[in-house]
Amino acid sequence: MNQQQKIIKKKQKLMSSFIKVKNKEYFIEFLYIVYQNEIQKQKILLLEQEKNELIYQLDQFQGILVFFYYIGFEQENIKYQELVEKFEEQSRLKEDEFQRVKEQIKLKFQENESVIVDLRNQLKEEKDIRYGESTKFTQEIERFQQRLQGWEIDCERLENLKRNNEVLIQQMRDEHKQKEGLLKDEIDRLKRSDFNNQSRIDITLKEKEKFKEEFIELERLVQNQLKNGQQDFSSIQKQLEDTQLALHKEKNTSAQLKDGLEKSMERLLHEKNLLAQDYRELKTQLQQHNELIRRQELNVKDLLLLKDDQQSIIDKLCQEKEDLEREVSRTAMLLKEMTDAQQITCSKFSEFQRDIKNLIAENKQLKEQINKIQQERHRKHHQQNQDYIQDHYLQKQREILMQQQNKLGSNPQNNNSSGQPNNQEKFYEPAIKHQNQAYMNDFERQKARIDFEYRKNFQN
Repeated sequence: MNQQQKIIKKKQKLMSSFIKVKNKEYFIEFLYIVYQNEIQKQKILLLEQEKNELIYQLDQFQGILVFFYYIGFEQENIKYQELVEKFEEQSRLKEDEFQRVKEQIKLKFQENESVIVDLRNQLKEEKDIRYGESTKFTQEIERFQQRLQGWEIDCERLENLKRNNEVLIQQMRDEHKQKEGLLKDEIDRLKRSDFNNQSRIDITLKEKEKFKEEFIELERLVQNQLKNGQQDFSSIQKQLEDTQLALHKEKNTSAQLKDGLEKSMERLLHEKNLLAQDYRELKTQLQQHNELIRRQELNVKDLLLLKDDQQSIIDKLCQEKEDLEREVSRTAMLLKEMTDAQQITCSKFSEFQRDIKNLIAENKQLKEQINKIQQERHRKHHQQNQDYIQDHYLQKQREILMQQQNKLGSNPQNNNSSGQPNNQEKFYEPAIKHQNQAYMNDFERQKARIDFEYRKNFQN
């Protein structure tokens, strides 16, 4: 019972250590070595018990032989039968103990098998989880690569748009330069036209001043003529009317010229304002294009930075994927090592089963040999008893015959016949010694074989 409690405590301690330990394959190997040592210890204990029992039985048998030699066949036969029954009972108990130890070892190996199956299932679940995570990471990497390809396409499209905008801006600059040249030519033409109009206005003003001077001179002449007489009044009046009509015509012409000049100035100012507005619009568009180009350059820089960040993330994910692959390969290798260890354990257990079967077979052979020896001894003892009874009966018959001869006064030569049982008893005593010596030699051989088996298992 104490041995079973020790085994249970040792089992609980090993299971707690197995739960705590990280490198479980080496612990399983260690556990197998511990169990193998326990098995060897059990085998050694069983062999020691068997050896001690056989030695004790040999001593008992030797004592029984001596007792049988001096006491008698019947009493020795009863005690030997009791010893045989006791030996059979001990053999049965030993067989039961051996079966119990075998069942305990089988339970231990079943527990180890269940622990190994649990570990294998746990490793399989971890492998499936890591494989799912690896697949998920691979899908994310593929989606990210697709997004990166889309970003590269967007970058190429923005680059093309930038080049197109640069070409468009260059065309607009060329058109602006052409328009500026045309506007300069138009402004120069308008300036020249304005200068010509101004020169015409100056000429008209000079003619007007000259006409005023002439008009003043004419008025002065008219007044002088009025002063001179009324005779030329009608002619002068008519001449005056003609002059006024001419002056009115001249004034109308001058007003028309002035209106045309003002209209030309207004048209020039309007064209100048339109040109200035076009110039401002072109300048605004140029600024907008420059701002758009600047924003596009910033977007391109941001995209490049984002691309670098995404590339670093991709590298990190690839590194994690490689780590996961290494972890999966290490787990597979660990599982393979555990499988190999389990196979080794199974092979060792099968070897142990073969050893147990061999021990059982040897035990059966020993039992058969003991049974044969017992049967042989029973047969010989029975034969010896019959011989002893026959000799005792013959001796009694001889004594009766001698008594009858003594009564009849027979020949003294009959005394020689009375010595025949002594000679037969002397002949029978070495045969018993020789038979007992053969039994002792057989037990010595069995003892030597058990000692050899004990030393072999103890050294292993």
